[in-house]
Amino acid sequence: MLSLSLDMNFRVLAEMRGGTLLLHRVVKHDTADRAEVNRNTSPDVLARMSGDALNAKDIYHAMLAFGVTPEEAIPFRDCSNEDELPEAAASASPRTGNLALTLYETSGVVISKARFRVLHKDEVFARVLEIGGSEWELYLHPSQSFIVDLPLSFRAAIAGSAGTGKTVCALHRAQELIRAGVALGFVGPNESALSISKERLLHMTGSGAEKSYFFVPRSADELI
Repeated sequence: MLSLSLDMNFRVLAEMRGGTLLLHRVVKHDTADRAEVNRNTSPDVLARMSGDALNAKDIYHAMLAFGVTPEEAIPFRDCSNEDELPEAAASASPRTGNLALTLYETSGVVISKARFRVLHKDEVFARVLEIGGSEWELYLHPSQSFIVDLPLSFRAAIAGSAGTGKTVCALHRAQELIRAGVALGFVGPNESALSISKERLLHMTGSGAEKSYFFVPRSADELI
């Protein structure tokens, strides 16, 4: 099998069959040379392509479903074929254009099998995993629960990449402060993100957040 370097961390394992290059999977550099990895051309299929991919004319409505405003999505409203998508993406904001192209390119990918292993018994996790939905969106991992129980006056900055649970930690911490009678100021980077966090927090706290406020600062001075 061939090994094609993608970046400093990953390689693509590929195979030449006649004049065709078959891409098999992406692996870390340190595993690319292992016999059980680079000689195995028939691993379990984790994803497949379906026939239900979005058409170019469906992108506009798909973006609205993802929370993009009609004004932001308007360059894609009249797209009727694939050739018109790049031009529409170029006339939209970078974020909106990237979202549209990502939706179009990945909508046909179906993850047919998800594999996981639970290392520690966690009844809350097991329940959330079973029912899914909004409960999963608010699941707080036990390793992060100490943040919720910090003293009321304690200040902490939480850093991490996307999907590591920063916002969920903030929501549970905010819930604890509100229940303790603390007037809370919840700040978001933009109105879209703030509205989602506000809705979830109010769902968690019920009527206990009447002393709290939510806003997007327009300047550092306003934040202070």
